[in-house]
Amino acid sequence: MGIIIALLLLISISIAIGKTTTQTELEINDIRGGIFSVEVDIINVGEVTAEDVSISIFIQGGIFNKIHIFHECSGCTNCSTTLDPGLTKTEKSREGGILVGFGNVEIIVNAGANNAELVTETLQGYVIGPLVIIQ
Repeated sequence: MGIIIALLLLISISIAIGKTTTQTELEINDIRGGIFSVEVDIINVGEVTAEDVSISIFIQGGIFNKIHIFHECSGCTNCSTTLDPGLTKTEKSREGGILVGFGNVEIIVNAGANNAELVTETLQGYVIGPLVIIQ
């Protein structure tokens, strides 16, 4: 019995070692301002499906540094955690809170996947009430 368990363990380890994840590449395609939020497009520019895609949007600043919006999407009932080659995934910061204020803001966007390196883009913008303008 012990030999069978040891043999099964060795087989499962060799199968796990033999599996390699093929890398792909994500790109932050577009960051747009709007009313009450920022919208981001992430595209898979690689040749394989991105697995466990995660996107975060952080907006901070404004007069007296009172604007702090953070939204992270790593899959929910409304979206997928995979992104096929050539396809785009769009996320809105509104899910992290409604953006209202005045003044300069910094917008930091991160996108990554289990088989893709993390990409980051930082932009400056301006908030006038509910309107977000990207510079």
